[in-house]
This record gives sequence, structure tokens and C-alpha cells, in this order.
Amino acid sequence: MKRGSLFLVVAAVLAGLAALTMLRGFQSEGPQVADDGSSPPRYQMEGVEWTRLDAQGKPLIHAKAATARYYDDRSAQFETLQVQRLGESGPWNLQSPSGSMPAGEQRIRLDKPVEMTGQMKSGENVRVDTDSLWVDLERKEIATEDRVRLTGANRAARARGMRADWSGTQVKLLNEVEVEYVPQPRG
Repeated sequence: MKRGSLFLVVAAVLAGLAALTMLRGFQSEGPQVADDGSSPPRYQMEGVEWTRLDAQGKPLIHAKAATARYYDDRSAQFETLQVQRLGESGPWNLQSPSGSMPAGEQRIRLDKPVEMTGQMKSGENVRVDTDSLWVDLERKEIATEDRVRLTGANRAARARGMRADWSGTQVKLLNEVEVEYVPQPRG
């Protein structure tokens, strides 16, 4: 091989290596991992209160959290969460030590232990205890697949799973339902 040809081959190899090195600098450093909540929040607020309004401007829910953390993926984490469902049939109050809102969704999950209090159509006070509860703002539904215990003045019920309509006038116990009912004497 002539000296000039050898020089061209070596120069071409060096140019290729230089180009490869430059291009490698512009590539990502491996696959991007989705945010699993371990990244720091975009912002954190203390003593948060908010009210969600319907299309007519009437309050749907009022919520409070001791701490709210919002993340880049539009998810949120809450501490000491209280949600009050407002409306014509009276408020339903829900409370939990923590909760979350999944990324891009319009629902809030309350974590164990969850306590929900309100009134039946009859005016009887009722309490529901469960390990988790979803407040779905799009479906206008309150639901869980966990065990629930419902107690009132003259009734108690246990079940696995519950769905309640937004107005709180219908509460459906879904599976493995056990009910104790003691009729009140007429007076």
C-alpha cells in the first residue's frame, strides 16, 4: 500500500471515530424511566383548601389537606385529607390520614383508615369505615373494592366493595354482604 493511501485510510478511520464520539454525546443515556413518585414534587403547599364546582357553578366537593405535593406528571399526594361532598341531600364527610391523585386522572384515592359519615334518606346518621376509597369526579361516584363496615342507629352491615352515587342517596354494598337491622318501635 502506498504511503498516500495509508494516510487516507487512517484519516478516514479517525474521522469516523470522531463522528461516532460526537454523535454518542447527543444520544440519551439509556431508556427513560417513568416517574414512580420517587422524584421530588414540583411544588408543595401547606394548609390547602379547594372547592370543585359543577358546570352551573355550584359546589360539588370541598377538600382540605394539611400538605399537598404536586408532581410533573400531574399526580398529587396529600396528607391529612378531608373531603366533603356537598349537595342537596346534605354533606357526606370523608377523612383519611393520606391520599393521592393519579397522573392525568380526575379522582382522588383516600388511604387507610378511611371514615365516611353522612345521612341516609330517612335522616339517620350513618358511618362507613374502609381501607381505601375513591372519589371519582368524572363519574360522580364514591367507591371501594375493600372491606367496608357501615353502622347506623339501628343497622350494621359488612361487605367487600361499595359504590355510592354522588348525591349519597344510594349506597350499594357489592359482595359478601351481611346486614343486621333492628326495627325502631313506632311511637
